[in-house]
Amino acid sequence: MRFIYAAAGLAAACSAGVFAATYVMIKQNMRPAQPLDLSKPEVCANRRWEPFSGGLSAGIGRIRGASWEDRWMLSGDGLKLHARLHRGGAGRSVILAHGYHSSGENDFCGIFDYYAGQGFNILLIDQRGHGLSEGKELTYGLEERRDVLAWARMLAEETGGEIYLHGVSMGGVSVLLAAGLGLPENVKGVIADSAFTSPRDILVYNFSRRYKRLPRFPFIQIGTLAGMAIEGRDFVRGRTPEAAKRSGLPVLVVHGGEDHTVPREMAEEIAGACGERSRLLIIPEAKHALCYLTDPAAYVAALGKFIDGTA
Repeated sequence: MRFIYAAAGLAAACSAGVFAATYVMIKQNMRPAQPLDLSKPEVCANRRWEPFSGGLSAGIGRIRGASWEDRWMLSGDGLKLHARLHRGGAGRSVILAHGYHSSGENDFCGIFDYYAGQGFNILLIDQRGHGLSEGKELTYGLEERRDVLAWARMLAEETGGEIYLHGVSMGGVSVLLAAGLGLPENVKGVIADSAFTSPRDILVYNFSRRYKRLPRFPFIQIGTLAGMAIEGRDFVRGRTPEAAKRSGLPVLVVHGGEDHTVPREMAEEIAGACGERSRLLIIPEAKHALCYLTDPAAYVAALGKFIDGTA
């Protein structure tokens, strides 16, 4: 009997430890942070961006040198959100949603050239808690999806033309979840680059990598679910495969074969949920959120074919 009590006590202590660690991790990860300025080669040095520092610097320079109009709106929960609009001449538009602790300049410094060259109106948004947008916490796409929906409605009213949503990493999650809410009819397709299947899935994945010695079941499940519950966020329900399927929209899923931040299997699950409406592009050598920079020709070819097929 003493052994049973001791084992139960040990299990409870371990669960409490996992609970506490998860809570701290979530609290830390939800904090806003200033993105790196990847236009500076010294910032890229000894990081995953180093091989692309020249292209990053040039691409960010072109974005900064383009003509922009500021756009502002209030989110559903009262935050003042910011975006920049670059006007093209083709009548089509794209909303670009950057990733976690990043910026539109960093994540789209390459693909901006494609959209600008095709004459798209380009709405480069600052996700909540980033850039000039207000916000004290990041929600892995759960609240950001509503922001994207609001931007899409605003752009639909202003331009009246076809709209595409293009997101990288957490931005990819944001646009996929927004698609599940019911977008304006102007929206013709979604491009999700390096996106994960849900906030819960990516937290569990990274938690497992950080605490490799703990048995996966039941401690990780108990700890992550408890930590999420105490944060008051429904991290379990925000699943991108279901949202993408529900949207009925064509989806282009792009992922890096060497992405160890978001596993490739998540991209395959998202694409699989959409069936024939989806296209999956794997860039074999690409690390997380570096698909375009790794193989711009393959990326542009897939993107152009996708847009031509949905226009």
